Amino acid sequence: MARYATKPLKAVFADLLHGYRESGGVSATRVRAIYQETMGPYIAKHTTRLYLREHTLHLHIDISALRHELALGKSKLLVILNESLGEAFIREIVFH
Repeated sequence: MARYATKPLKAVFADLLHGYRESGGVSATRVRAIYQETMGPYIAKHTTRLYLREHTLHLHIDISALRHELALGKSKLLVILNESLGEAFIREIVFH
């Protein structure tokens, strides 16, 4: 009878969450929540799509003037979001 190495359930979940964070699953959810909280209801309402791909945040804004204003403050927005995340996870923001 083969014996398998046992691991505490807490350690298994920690490994699982670490794997999701590396692939962007948990971090994308955190970024979405932080973005809505930071930007407020008006900007969040006009953000039709938000997703992460390779440490780049893609934002689809449905009002061109708002998209332009946000693009002007892109570096400040990048700093605010990374500070809220507690790590420099987002490296670039692209507006569509």
